[in-house]
Amino acid sequence: MTVLYNTLIAPFADIDVMRRALVATFALSFSAAPIGVFLMLRRMSLIGDALSHAILPGAAIGFLIAGLSVFAMAGGGLIVGFLITIGAGLIARATPIKEDASLAAFFLISLALGVVIVSVKGNDEDLVHFLFGSVMTITGSALLLIAAIASVSLVAFALIWRPLVLECVDPGFLRSVSRSGGGGAHIAFLALVVLNLVGGFLVLGTLLASVS
Repeated sequence: MTVLYNTLIAPFADIDVMRRALVATFALSFSAAPIGVFLMLRRMSLIGDALSHAILPGAAIGFLIAGLSVFAMAGGGLIVGFLITIGAGLIARATPIKEDASLAAFFLISLALGVVIVSVKGNDEDLVHFLFGSVMTITGSALLLIAAIASVSLVAFALIWRPLVLECVDPGFLRSVSRSGGGGAHIAFLALVVLNLVGGFLVLGTLLASVS
């Protein structure tokens, strides 16, 4: 029992950093897991990967303006993530290209641009932090932001659950019973994807956020 306690419980009971890392990963898992399921069901798995890299330039701009400020980087990532999501949607509607394929066009460009922006002001350590995250350096403000993202995501899922399931199972029926054809739920779902990728970025960095 002593070995089990020292291995599984003591690090989290005695070290504050370990407790914050545990709470942050648990909070992120509660909201990111259902999003991943719906991305797979809707054949949009590439969107999560593309958007996780697309938010990097926004976070890097926030870093240039305010340094390693959680809210500046998260705000920049949110703005750029929403802009790229809207742009990909417009491209998908105006051309035969599907939405996930249009997002892939922003993939490498955003990643390269974000790396260049971070390199202008930061050093190698900052770049590694942006790309791979640092779960052991989660601050109290970052933890509150992640908890807020998870809470908003769970409440939003409760509100749009039915149209999301219907769109996955029978989109034709959803269009016949809904004036918007599920468009509002689709936009809300993409907003939740961006929100949770920003939360994942704070914990895991931009390269690993899509895995979450």
